[in-house]
Amino acid sequence: MEKIEISFATPLRVVVAQDSKPDQSYSAIVTLQFESNAVRGENMSATMSSGTYATVSVEWKDKGGNPVKVDGPTKWESSDASILAVEVATGNPQIANLHSLGPVGKVQVHATADADLGDGVKSVTASLDVEVISGQAIGGEITFKQYDQQQRKK
Repeated sequence: MEKIEISFATPLRVVVAQDSKPDQSYSAIVTLQFESNAVRGENMSATMSSGTYATVSVEWKDKGGNPVKVDGPTKWESSDASILAVEVATGNPQIANLHSLGPVGKVQVHATADADLGDGVKSVTASLDVEVISGQAIGGEITFKQYDQQQRKK
């Protein structure tokens, strides 16, 4: 299994590393969309600037890497909704919109579904590590302090 890390900070950085974990019965391929660029992989991480927007999608796979169906819609959540909001895309529960709300920090985005197509429930989860970093400057803040003449001479 490979781990892919993508940083959209300047310069663009993509790191691919081999993971020594044993194979699991189910896996997910995550697609990260940034403007017109899309990157797919398992066990991915991404970096996005504060105040930006991205979309992610998940494709559920079996042990052999074949696309499989799940029972019901995929559920999405953020490990810290104060840093990154996750909203299911209208019309397709396998796609979610990510909104970095302002604070910086590391969060995880989780997609969860029911892999058992029968009456039972077998949860399968795909996770994406996201680091929200400071955005580009859009303005400045000037601090003003006034002193009387006595304080100025000291």
